Amino acid sequence: MNKRRILIIDDETDIVTLLSKALQGHGYEVMTAVNGWDGLALARIEKPDLILLDNLMPKMDGPTTLASLKAIKETRRIPVVVLTALSGKKHVTDALQNGASDYIVKPFDLHSLLKRISNVLRFGRPTETHASRNRSEPLRTTTP
Repeated sequence: MNKRRILIIDDETDIVTLLSKALQGHGYEVMTAVNGWDGLALARIEKPDLILLDNLMPKMDGPTTLASLKAIKETRRIPVVVLTALSGKKHVTDALQNGASDYIVKPFDLHSLLKRISNVLRFGRPTETHASRNRSEPLRTTTP
């Protein structure tokens, strides 16, 4: 069976490293991009199974990247999980209305994030309400 492929679009090196190791440790193939522009180009070429997308990045921010991904035929069906420090209700609502499958606020619980990624890949949407469990949970640097 082929590994599920996840594209991480985030300019924070520490987050990308943590996510890459954790996802690879759970059997995922990982690709990375440090800005929305590069992420959009990579998504069009590689067509990953899921995209983790930060909101605050250089060159092209997350909302613009999300809108572009959903406007392009080759990428519009790829589930996008927004993973960002922006926790305001408007940010969450805008992302979900514009096609995000889930919205997770940094800092996040790694175990919970992995479960939500699995749920989005399996069902298309998370089983928990959007960003409901992440706000106060600390970032864990080890997997359970």
